[in-house]
Amino acid sequence: MDQTFLQWLMAVVEEWEENAQAWWVEDMVHQEWWWAGNIIQEETRDQADQQFWAKLLFLKRQWVQVV
Repeated sequence: MDQTFLQWLMAVVEEWEENAQAWWVEDMVHQEWWWAGNIIQEETRDQADQQFWAKLLFLKRQWVQVV
């Protein structure tokens, strides 16, 4: 398998893991801020998930072209 492909895949996975960890860091000092933050986090998570799957689909297509 192409080394560049594996490096890129690992970078995508690491980026996704960093984003996943950041989602769970929340400020629980004020409940209303938590709810507002929760909505923003959900939107951020959805966008990050879409970006992750788009990158993964791109990698799959690149890999199929290589094979």
